[in-house]
Amino acid sequence: MANDVQLWDSKVLERLGLTEEAAKELLEHGITLEEYAESIGQSVKEEIQDAKVILPRYKINGKHWQDNAGDLKSELTGIVIEAKTNRALFDREDEENPRLLCRSLDGKQGTVFSEEGGIVEQRICSTCPFNQFVADESGKRRRACKETRRLYFLEDGASVPTLIYLPPTSHKVWDHFATSVLGKGQPLSGRKIRLTLELKTEGSRSWGVLKTPETLEVYTGLALIQGLKRSKEMAETLNAMIQQEKPETVAVGE
Repeated sequence: MANDVQLWDSKVLERLGLTEEAAKELLEHGITLEEYAESIGQSVKEEIQDAKVILPRYKINGKHWQDNAGDLKSELTGIVIEAKTNRALFDREDEENPRLLCRSLDGKQGTVFSEEGGIVEQRICSTCPFNQFVADESGKRRRACKETRRLYFLEDGASVPTLIYLPPTSHKVWDHFATSVLGKGQPLSGRKIRLTLELKTEGSRSWGVLKTPETLEVYTGLALIQGLKRSKEMAETLNAMIQQEKPETVAVGE
């Protein structure tokens, strides 16, 4: 379960003399582990970067959210720490195990990989031919590069944000919600929301789609400032961890 996974390796907390509960309490008061470490003459940057962490994930399974362990939830309640566009290009010759050719974790610049997983070059997404719409054999316009929305979502009661990839069928709903919030001059991480799904059908096919997120609470004042600081710290840590994951495990939307 997502709530049972630790964001930091136990050795990091041990070196700082902290329990997971104590680390969570520090974050809730706007104090990062690095600030805590610096205050006692230590630095945990290398420790955090080397921590072996499996990021908890949710994917859409019909009308439910399914986690790493296969457990299902009808709704998720919490805070969006960060929302980004991801892109990924695969070699589909092997349908069962397609090789990742290129990925972008910000939707702007992609990293091209060799067969061994090494970095070949960086590529700008907006001018990449694989990111342009072209007609397929059926006449439908498609892009070779797959686009998803990546959310870091901190559930109520959890100490670790969950990774959620929204497939193209849910992009419009999410983009409209995000545009509405940001258009009011409010940060996405400044409110508690509820995420639910609805089932769409077409003939014999059925799939789950994100419903318009429901805002449960909008934070202001000190609660907002502390929350934004915590969100930034968590996002930076998670982004560093994702960069270290093997290419084939990242930017693959469900």
